Amino acid sequence: MLRRMREEKKRTAVTPRPNRIEEQMIRFDKGENPTIADWNLKGFYPRVAWPARGSGAAVGLRYWQPDFWGPLDMGGAAFYSLRSYQHYDLQFGLLPHVERKIPSRSWKGDDVYELASLEPGSSRIPLYVTLRHRYLPQNDFYGLGPDSSLDERTNFLHEEKRLYFRTGYQFSDHVVWIVNGGWQWNRIDSGKSSRLPSTEEVFDDESAPGLSSPPDYFRAGTQFLIDYRDQPANPHHGFMAALAYQRFDDRESDAYSFDRVGADLRGFIPLGSPQRVLALRSRIHVDNTNAANEVPFFMQESLGGSHNLRGFDSFRWRGERVLLYQAEYRWEPLPLWELSVFADAGKVAARGGDIGLSALQTDWGFGTRFKTYRDVVLRMEIAFGRETTRYYIRGSASF
Repeated sequence: MLRRMREEKKRTAVTPRPNRIEEQMIRFDKGENPTIADWNLKGFYPRVAWPARGSGAAVGLRYWQPDFWGPLDMGGAAFYSLRSYQHYDLQFGLLPHVERKIPSRSWKGDDVYELASLEPGSSRIPLYVTLRHRYLPQNDFYGLGPDSSLDERTNFLHEEKRLYFRTGYQFSDHVVWIVNGGWQWNRIDSGKSSRLPSTEEVFDDESAPGLSSPPDYFRAGTQFLIDYRDQPANPHHGFMAALAYQRFDDRESDAYSFDRVGADLRGFIPLGSPQRVLALRSRIHVDNTNAANEVPFFMQESLGGSHNLRGFDSFRWRGERVLLYQAEYRWEPLPLWELSVFADAGKVAARGGDIGLSALQTDWGFGTRFKTYRDVVLRMEIAFGRETTRYYIRGSASF
């Protein structure tokens, strides 16, 4: 009898069909539907972005035309924020991108290089030039090193122009070696915040090197990247390791020349399913100079803000040595929606200072993200540190 019932069920079984909403969700999850992030008008993409730490939300446009001139691509960006921050850039050459989709944000600057998906017949050699101008009128400065104080919070204007190139060789979909070089011009002036004193009112060239005479640089460096993340901007498993070296040559007196070495390691471990992920990160940067040289205060790496030590203000800690650890538990109730709980720990030190695991600054928090299958569209977080509680709304992944 049971056998007859099984046979009857086989003959009458009907494959379940998803309803319209389920069908669209499946297509988004598989990347078969274009997203609102891909909408453009003749290559111009309207965007709301945060192009610099402390800038606040900025409105503007990105431009992207793959194969603009033969195999050469053209990209650009123009943004103006509510706090009068400005960002403009133009890129031309063989830019890294996935198929014909718009590349990762162009203001990443010195962040980890992103690999492109190699197509049959495509070049393994990225080769492009970037012209960039940034106007940052209210950068916070609290002093240098781990003993900086909230009571000495100031602000300064930094105007930066850069002309640089990148090239290298992409060995596979997962490994790339990059070389970069170019020029950077700096201008430091009084900060434009009406709530804070300007930096030169509290600090001088001894406590803030380069304050009165900011140097211009010729920069050259290299980076080696191994990337086995399944989706770099929305990873569910895999790892990434980047090693970098950069030389900064003071173009005038050589008083502010220095070398920077750094490493950025990230791992993503699924906990039973791809919808539950433990994300881990460790990053270190070390600046080296000879005994007579100094690293300008505005060029030193910093902690604080929406991508590293989130429970502290942007640029809260600056130093010639920077150490950072981050951990997140990420859970996706739906493919387009993610919840997270996170903790960060890090510290800075002056030249020769201790960069070990003692006296780390820590924070924790939670948040939610709305995503496409390959990127974070909107990230909202609350972070709790010993000095303040920070609220973030951003248009990119934390790491």
